[in-house]
Amino acid sequence: MKRPVTFAALILVAASFSAFAHMGATGIVKQRMETMKEMKSAMAEIGAMVKKERPFDASVVAKAGKSLARDASRISGQFPNTKESRQKVSEATERVWEEMPRFKALAVDLEKKAKALSKADSAASMKVSFMEVGKACSACHEDFRRKRN
Repeated sequence: MKRPVTFAALILVAASFSAFAHMGATGIVKQRMETMKEMKSAMAEIGAMVKKERPFDASVVAKAGKSLARDASRISGQFPNTKESRQKVSEATERVWEEMPRFKALAVDLEKKAKALSKADSAASMKVSFMEVGKACSACHEDFRRKRN
């Protein structure tokens, strides 16, 4: 029971630092940062329910889960192998382009788990699915996002 709350808190703290990373981003890099920002917002909505800061609401979970799935479906296309995409302000590591098949597979996995989250019909199933989505996010960030100071 404590793990989902801890994970939700971790997501919210990490999200507060992401605004600084967006400074100077343009074009496709800014687009994908905006996508990640939308995902952060959806996770925060559900995270508030996981932490019991607000009551479980299946319609909110469905909407946020569908938003996550939609954004996850866009991720692969937002990392073209171009100079613009690899610009300095990007949080992406070179491994994205070196290991593109794995990167795309992780995005597909995230989309699948987000769709499952959107169908959660109880607080218990929401928590389980929320953790799975969080693990999918972390799997990608671990290898494909620059480490933060």
